[in-house]
Amino acid sequence: MKGRATLILLIVFVLLATFLYFFEFKGGKKRKEHERNKGLVFKVPLDSIAAFSLSANNQDLTLQNRDGSWILTAPVTTDADSYAVISNLKAILDTRVERLIVVSITDLDQYGLDHPRGSVTLTRFGGKEQKLLVGAENPTGGFIYVKFETKLPVYTVTKSLWNQVNKQPFDLRDKKIMHFKPPEVVELEIVSKTKGRVLLNREGVDWVISKPVRLKANSGEVDSYLSRLTNGRVKEFVEESPTDLRRYGLQKPLIAIHVSCKDEQASTSLIIGDSLKGEEIGFYTREKSRLPLFTLESWTVKNLNKGYFDFQDKKLITSNSENVTRIVVKRDEETGIVAQYDSAKWKLANTDSLTIDENRLRRWVNAIRNYEVDELVSYQPVTMTKYGLDQPAIRIILYQNNLELGQILIGKKAGDYFYTKSADQPYIYKVKAFKIHEIEKDIKDFAVSES
Repeated sequence: MKGRATLILLIVFVLLATFLYFFEFKGGKKRKEHERNKGLVFKVPLDSIAAFSLSANNQDLTLQNRDGSWILTAPVTTDADSYAVISNLKAILDTRVERLIVVSITDLDQYGLDHPRGSVTLTRFGGKEQKLLVGAENPTGGFIYVKFETKLPVYTVTKSLWNQVNKQPFDLRDKKIMHFKPPEVVELEIVSKTKGRVLLNREGVDWVISKPVRLKANSGEVDSYLSRLTNGRVKEFVEESPTDLRRYGLQKPLIAIHVSCKDEQASTSLIIGDSLKGEEIGFYTREKSRLPLFTLESWTVKNLNKGYFDFQDKKLITSNSENVTRIVVKRDEETGIVAQYDSAKWKLANTDSLTIDENRLRRWVNAIRNYEVDELVSYQPVTMTKYGLDQPAIRIILYQNNLELGQILIGKKAGDYFYTKSADQPYIYKVKAFKIHEIEKDIKDFAVSES
């Protein structure tokens, strides 16, 4: 008897669990879905849409969902901007009925639905279609009349639906400048008429300039450049299949950019030609991996016109500045200042008779640690004498404990700049004069002022 009672209880439990599953869980999901769909014009989920068409002002657009990516198939065939397409489609699917107008009528003229100004056609996977006609605005101007093509009634919906229907191909097509994945790029080459040629290569997580000289690159600047190429947008499409590139200055481009990826098939190039109508309001451009000819804004082109110095790490001493524990400054070969990091703070040697302003000293140390050049003078200088760097006025030696990390040499003044270089490289640069004034100090400059 006891075993039979247990079995009955088990059966009751299973039946109760089954009831709760179908009524509360399954039924609850259906009730939530019903509540969500209540009042919607289109009661279809986004992921069920295989294609949709928009018609407005004699302009027809058709888009198709191909394995999760959207393609514009009319009036031209090209990749679509999936983000813009999904945003547009969501807005259409979220449209709700504001008011039921009539359920039986023969004269649609008064609603602008006898010759509708637009329509939306949704095609679901499996082929089922729904076509919504878009008519005139209601008398208050706040809503528009709509109805499905094959049936009544007539509804009003918010007039924002018209903004989603009244689209041009440019609104929904892919407008990226270039198509590649920045993390997959292993080489970047830029050939500019005004800035020369630079070749950059990825080495591990860092970037280096390989040509015209081998130097450490500012990896952040390279990554930012690649981001501008993939996130930048076309200004206008000019021709879908141009046949004569000479008309646009693309045979001898102003800028040619080649991106090499791990997968060679993903590699691509961009060529930028003449400015529009002889005015610098935009430039003709084409990505070699696709047909359309387009234009870019002038400011976009300016940000893409980069040379080797633009990508160079501007710090003369490329070791991590946090490694510097001692700084020696010499003027005309005479030692002027020796600063040492000791006991968690910076100190000056031979200053027992002075009370040092620690904040002032720390700012000076940081100015040297973050010393960056501003302009390139020459990668292949013929002489150092011309720049005052054969016998530098100031020599700054950086150490990590007893290990020398490098030397900064400062030469002659040239206008608002000073000539400068690293002791172990021949390359000569200019640095703004105010930066030199920040580090050109005497010991007494760090003394606490007497009140």
